[in-house]
Amino acid sequence: MKKKVLYLVPLLIGILSISCKQGPSLQQYFVEKMDDPSFLIVNLPLPLDSLFQKDLTPQDQAFKRSE
Repeated sequence: MKKKVLYLVPLLIGILSISCKQGPSLQQYFVEKMDDPSFLIVNLPLPLDSLFQKDLTPQDQAFKRSE
């Protein structure tokens, strides 16, 4: 049991340190690009879930109507 713990602890520490990336986040990227005139932002006024209505099963459609 101790051998498993000795292998798992460094593995977990390694995974956590790799997953905590210090680079810019997506939110920071958009904020930085807001003032860039060559950066294009497209706002879609329609709800995207309406595009996939035909792919829903009758059960899913009934659930969607009940929301």
